[in-house]
Amino acid sequence: MKKKLLIIDPYINTWGGGEKYIGCMYNYLKDKYQITFVVPRGNTKDNIIEKYKERFQIEFNSNTKFKYFDTAFQIKDHKIKNYISIFRLIIYSKFFYVTIYLTNDIPLPMLSHINIYMVQFPIKANTLIKKLLLYLQRIKRKRIYIANSDFTAGYIKDLYDIEPIIITPPIYFKENKIDIKELLKNKKNIILSVGRFTKEGHNKKQITLIKTFKKMNDLYPYTKKWKLVLIGAVKKEDTSYLNTLKKLAESYNIDIKQNMPIEEIIKFYKISKIYWHATGYGIDEKKYPEKMEHFGMTTIESMYFACIPIVINKGGQKEIINNNINGFMWDTEKELINKTLRIIKNYDIEVAINAQRDSNKYTIEEFNLKLNRLPIV
Repeated sequence: MKKKLLIIDPYINTWGGGEKYIGCMYNYLKDKYQITFVVPRGNTKDNIIEKYKERFQIEFNSNTKFKYFDTAFQIKDHKIKNYISIFRLIIYSKFFYVTIYLTNDIPLPMLSHINIYMVQFPIKANTLIKKLLLYLQRIKRKRIYIANSDFTAGYIKDLYDIEPIIITPPIYFKENKIDIKELLKNKKNIILSVGRFTKEGHNKKQITLIKTFKKMNDLYPYTKKWKLVLIGAVKKEDTSYLNTLKKLAESYNIDIKQNMPIEEIIKFYKISKIYWHATGYGIDEKKYPEKMEHFGMTTIESMYFACIPIVINKGGQKEIINNNINGFMWDTEKELINKTLRIIKNYDIEVAINAQRDSNKYTIEEFNLKLNRLPIV
């Protein structure tokens, strides 16, 4: 009989990088454990399975179970109902051999035999409640902390005084054979950026990208032959932000595409020459590390398809880009424009080839090898 494993994802409705990461973990472990997913109430099994297949090409076993809770799994809402739900979730974890908990904050103290906290944001114990949760982490259960980058790992180390295991997110596409010559032959004059459309929280700075592209077009008319394509998921509550972007993009060669299936996103990765990323622009990295890009999964995905990344010099992006070798980094709008103009004027095939080569450090095979070293496999 298979041992039971619990996966907790409080943020599944965002359908971002964390969901892909958890999905790849699930994919590797689904034949080894009887798995139950815990998600916020309002989701359904069929909807979750369908979205994982559409957005990440990940398919679920028919025997995977789902459990729904009336909570975001974090002590923010000080209502009795919320505390009861949190207590129920903690007790529920006791019936599983392993709990894998995706978190952007100090997590609840789970009671499984082995508890794995997949930390994807820099975390700080800056409130009394968080300090209490930090203390409760010392309950004598086996706890493993996984960070998605060196950037995030530094904050975990400072908080818990431990060395977390660093397992970077993987590239996962069913199409895993790349013909670099064919890719380069079919590239078009497109600048691509992929990231969900949300004004609050982890904003991807699409307004900055649109304004920069427009300024570049106005100053250097020959760049009007190029197109900026912004792709991302959007929730109902972020429709107003999306409409703001569309209004800002009017009269310029800018396409904004929302909630596209992964197969369509791959098509744009394949034909785009340049990849832009601006998360964290204009924000103090030391004061607000949670607003940076904590790794840069879409940067890696673009490199896999031989896009040349031109990305902000902040957060986890610095771990990916070897400046002027496999891409370019920028600090100011002027630098972003100048480095983009350099590629527009003289497309550097060597940098594109280097980018594709270096993306292979983050394959699903490498990810699975690291998972295999955890004491749960």
